[in-house]
Amino acid sequence: MDENCELHDERRLAAVDRAAAILSGVPLSMDAIAGAAASVTGAPIGVVSLVDGEWDRLVGLHGIGGVFALTRRIAVADSLCRSVVASGEPVWLADTAEDPAAARAAVVSYLGIGAFAAVPLLGSDGAVVGSICALDHGPRPWSVAQRAALSGVATTAGLLPGVAGMAAELTVNLLDLVPLLDALAEAFLVVDGDGAILAWNAAATGTFGWTREEVLGTPLHQLLFPDRDAVTIRAILATLSALPSERRGAVRRQTMWATTKAGRRMPVDASIRAVSGAGGTRICVSLLDASGRFDAEADADRREGLLQAVLNSLTTAVYVCDADGRPLFGNPALLEVMEAEPASLAGAALQLRQYLLGADGTVMEPADYPSARALAGEHVRDAPMVFHVPGRPVRRFLANAERIVVGDGAEGAVVALRDVTVASQDRGRRACELAVARLLLRCGYSAEVAQRLVGAVADAQPGTRVRLWLTEDAELRLVADSSGECRPAAVRRGEGRVGSALATAAPAVGPGSGIAVPVPGADEVLGVLDAEFGGDDEAEPDALAAHLARVAADLGYHLHVHRQGQPS
Repeated sequence: MDENCELHDERRLAAVDRAAAILSGVPLSMDAIAGAAASVTGAPIGVVSLVDGEWDRLVGLHGIGGVFALTRRIAVADSLCRSVVASGEPVWLADTAEDPAAARAAVVSYLGIGAFAAVPLLGSDGAVVGSICALDHGPRPWSVAQRAALSGVATTAGLLPGVAGMAAELTVNLLDLVPLLDALAEAFLVVDGDGAILAWNAAATGTFGWTREEVLGTPLHQLLFPDRDAVTIRAILATLSALPSERRGAVRRQTMWATTKAGRRMPVDASIRAVSGAGGTRICVSLLDASGRFDAEADADRREGLLQAVLNSLTTAVYVCDADGRPLFGNPALLEVMEAEPASLAGAALQLRQYLLGADGTVMEPADYPSARALAGEHVRDAPMVFHVPGRPVRRFLANAERIVVGDGAEGAVVALRDVTVASQDRGRRACELAVARLLLRCGYSAEVAQRLVGAVADAQPGTRVRLWLTEDAELRLVADSSGECRPAAVRRGEGRVGSALATAAPAVGPGSGIAVPVPGADEVLGVLDAEFGGDDEAEPDALAAHLARVAADLGYHLHVHRQGQPS
């Protein structure tokens, strides 16, 4: 079993996200489900767990306090639930001391777990999204009756996404969609912001061949548009998902070629509209078979005009070159990235190629350009690129590229650049939070840990200086500085950004590009985590403040325990 492959499977992770959104709207408390798991097994601790690729999210807890009750999460590497999710099978440990996997999980020693029982929690599409667990402090056997009862609790909890999902995920105005959609004559489906299919009516089955059970959770572009229209449909969905609520509701019409289950390509007229649902943005797609009115000449003319309109409206940057690699076309999104005018596309492309970097940070060789790779016959998918012009913020992209083939020869190549700058920054911050959580869980708070913590936070945002101030009497005193220059310094309550965060117990921004967030204790502010941003990446104050606040919450618990003189 490849445990990491199972844990990071894209379809399973999408199911986890859907289950988390659904369970947040279920009237029945997940803590009550955790209590039921403990009760039926005679154990003191019960847990309802959703496991993604990084975190074990503790959505239901019974009999657990401390840091886990506060943060409601633990790193997957430190959790026992990962083996349940990876295998899809129940785990019954009568004595954790005899299990090698349990010995490597930090949560075992932290909570003093002697026995562990867990069964998989299934989402509405059958994917393993987490587990239902019972824990005891000492070794003990799990009887046949207790195992059956715990499985029954998991089955009951697993029904909630199926029952609540219809109301919370797939409907507008809390209607039962299935009978309503099946009454429609045209193929109709609903997808989430990432394109995963959430609803599929009977007419869609008749038109394309797949049943509802076969398609739920599958990305729309992979199912119906696996070739040249994949970039178009993904870009349209991304554009609609990003619209503010006041601009939603307008119908986007597009004609594309879909592929049926039998492999037949057919033209379809698509009407696409974004709506706001209880679980986030939902996109409704109506598809009509346009085969009867299509002929090759009319199709070519219509598609050329529609494609131009789509390209001009996309937020995805699109670049087209001829068979020799010379620039032919760049849509407005590409010109915005290059800060160029349409007439100067060729000159700007040649001038700016010196600032095009590969994943390793070195200048990209011409043969490695996505367009050159496509012209050589390669299907380029998600190739990482960095665009770094001195004086401008660094921008990161993933490139898809294909040859443009007319007749028997390549006439050029098209490249679509997806901006992942923000996503890259978010990944760095999540990795930082994971590292900090594990550091504090394993080592507790100390002066050495404080210095390592500010260093980790600074590394997540290049060019950042991070300092930790702790309260002492009526002042804040500097205890750690990522620059390595931790000289004695003090700030009074209300003085500057750091003092303001202490006085108001809320994040303080500025002057300049700095953010200070309070470190919360049980009853008071224990200190302030302050970051001053530099470097080439653009800083987003709200996202950075939220990141620092999550780090500060973890730190605050362990600092409180340290000051109480208890082992952290």
